[in-house]
Amino acid sequence: MKAAAVVTLLALVFLFQGTSDLYSASMPEMAEYFGKGSFSIQLTITLFLVFYGLGQFVWVYFSERYSRKTIFLINIVLFALSSLMASQATSLPVLYAARALQGIAISALNLNAKAMPLEIFSAKDVKIFFSYFALLWGAGGTLAPWMGAYVQQAFGWRMNFVALAVYAAVCLIFAATSLPDARGTRDVRLGTLARDFLVVLGNGGFVSGVVAQACTLSLFLAYNYFMSFYLQDKLHYGPVQFGYFSFCTGISFVAGCLLFRYYVARRDLNKLSLACGAVALALAIVLSLLSVLKPDAIHVITLLVSLIIFCSGVMASENIGITMLYFTDKASVASCLHTALHFVVASILMYVLGLFSSHSLLSFSGFYVALILLFVATNQYCYRRRLMT
Repeated sequence: MKAAAVVTLLALVFLFQGTSDLYSASMPEMAEYFGKGSFSIQLTITLFLVFYGLGQFVWVYFSERYSRKTIFLINIVLFALSSLMASQATSLPVLYAARALQGIAISALNLNAKAMPLEIFSAKDVKIFFSYFALLWGAGGTLAPWMGAYVQQAFGWRMNFVALAVYAAVCLIFAATSLPDARGTRDVRLGTLARDFLVVLGNGGFVSGVVAQACTLSLFLAYNYFMSFYLQDKLHYGPVQFGYFSFCTGISFVAGCLLFRYYVARRDLNKLSLACGAVALALAIVLSLLSVLKPDAIHVITLLVSLIIFCSGVMASENIGITMLYFTDKASVASCLHTALHFVVASILMYVLGLFSSHSLLSFSGFYVALILLFVATNQYCYRRRLMT
């Protein structure tokens, strides 16, 4: 039963990142369909991330008070219905509403997928699970844009949301048959939860780790967020070509997670993360120079970004394991705040990128430099504080 539950949880993890990336190749066509600029369509990602983060606070009480399996089933259904709603949208407000509902549903799934392992695994097994968590999260971001590009070319942007609904229906079957059903065993009061939230929020090491995780998420999201328009509108590549470029960056993240998984019991992982941060920073500086000297050298640019994201796969894997171990006795609250804060921070970062990028590759590369510096600072603080506890 435990093995089947883990497989189901990891299948849902694949959905988390795929929801934001599947239609990335479709964004230019969506902008044309709705008669709006790129910022209005990029806002669908920002809204999803905001509700993804804030929705944690809606579900944390119910996840503690009632069966996690029930919460999973309700929100998989909600996600499927909101995906179908997005596929039928004829105006941006309807699409925005559908994306908000998708974010709320995914928030509950993410919360419970991260809380459950803390309740059933040892500290060592938690690190191993979250290395797979990061791997599947990266796999979603790797395959989704590539698959979505083909869907876009063959059927148009609406079918990407239909595909999400179908995948959710499959996950619903797995969840109904594989997840354990613990009914009403927790006596949770809102006052107790509020005190737990204050305890977790008051831990500077945990909060800094969350900010660091937001940086690695933003490094991953920024390529699809920015390059979909840059490649298709400015350099005149097609959606499938963008899909292949995006696939290269995504597979790099997966490779970084695999490297971490290989070294998880063999090396000082913090030193490995520091080394990757230094390499990523050097690559981002080179990317900034290239954006001035040769902004149309997209193959070299994508190679540099892929190497940066390879490093971020290691960095993200090391960070999440350390951060989540701060509060194993408050699993749901820690999971809630981890996801809520890092997605809200990431949504702010994506909003800033959307405001200032304006198809400027130099803004994009400068964004990478700033994110890497912020990651190294906050992740090291998280790591040092963890050693002191």
